[in-house]
Amino acid sequence: MTVFRGFLKVIRANRTYILIYVLIFTVLAVLMAKVTAKGGTVSYEAASVPITVVDHDQSQISKGLVRYLKTKNEVKVTSYDREALTQSLYNQDTCLVVQVPKGFGDSLAEGKGLLKVTPVPGLDSSRMAQADCEAYLKLARICLAAGDSQRAATDRVLGMAGQKVNVDFLSRKDENSLPGWAVLTRYYPYLFLSVIIYVIAMTMKEFKRKGVKARMEASPVPPSAQTGQALLAFGLLCGFFFLVSLVLPAATGKGFFGSPHLGLLVLNILMLLLFTISVGWLVSLLASSPGTITALVNVAGLGFSFLCGVFIPLDFMSGGLKKFASFIPIYWYERINQILAARGALGGADQAVLRQGLQVQAAGIAVVLIVSALAARGIRRNNRT
Repeated sequence: MTVFRGFLKVIRANRTYILIYVLIFTVLAVLMAKVTAKGGTVSYEAASVPITVVDHDQSQISKGLVRYLKTKNEVKVTSYDREALTQSLYNQDTCLVVQVPKGFGDSLAEGKGLLKVTPVPGLDSSRMAQADCEAYLKLARICLAAGDSQRAATDRVLGMAGQKVNVDFLSRKDENSLPGWAVLTRYYPYLFLSVIIYVIAMTMKEFKRKGVKARMEASPVPPSAQTGQALLAFGLLCGFFFLVSLVLPAATGKGFFGSPHLGLLVLNILMLLLFTISVGWLVSLLASSPGTITALVNVAGLGFSFLCGVFIPLDFMSGGLKKFASFIPIYWYERINQILAARGALGGADQAVLRQGLQVQAAGIAVVLIVSALAARGIRRNNRT
């Protein structure tokens, strides 16, 4: 096991880099997970905007409009004064002036009523106020068309405005309501790609040095055994990260180990680790200098993280970007992780996505390993010639 001990010695030489990176990642990721988890599902309250109403009609419908607008906005009823109203709009003391013409209530019942509104140009609150006016008129027209009197129509519309609807999601959760451990594990790809690939590539670089390489070739240990011992050493490295990946969620609570999908979550992490090892092997074959290794590690870590939903949640990604990222195993790690965190029970569609995701991850690992094996064979042939 001489080769095995040699690989372990080089890996231990990078222990400071590994521990510092893991420590920084742990602190930042746990903080992010706790902040996001605290955000939870928040209530929504509509913004109140200032509206000025000039009521020339004084009908039940016009008075109902004022009462309706007051349920959500700051409404001021005043007489018509062109100069004062213009100044109020200019100073943005009011965002909308609503003039109710005389006979508006009777004409609305006939489907002809129109308000005269003057908004502040380009102001979002003005558009919100106009939308509230239009909502009242639509509901009032429907009630009047159904045969209600003006008073009855007004009371019914105001009753609708006072109703509150509570919506409970039984099996689906949005990004902000995911548990803390799900937010934490979302960042695992960046940690694994940035550390494991670097350590593997730097370790292999040491064994490519002329003196070490010559001793390896003169060693009685056959090349296949050397490769096996190297894989065993890297397997211990990945075993360490696997244990870390299981311990870290405990910092955000007990939800991870209490998940009904714990087995699938662990399998998903193992697939991510295997993909990272395969990419690390490929990088170690392509890069020989520390600068090149660092550049490739940054490309892999940051590139995959931005493309596959690590830094940017999948829900915010465009359709074209998702289609491109679906060929990368890390995308499916993120998607599976999100599904398992958001579902209490897996439906048929969810199970199909899980099967597809695991298959793509396995295929991605196989492709990278095959490319790495072909690259290693080509390098050996070049060295012989």
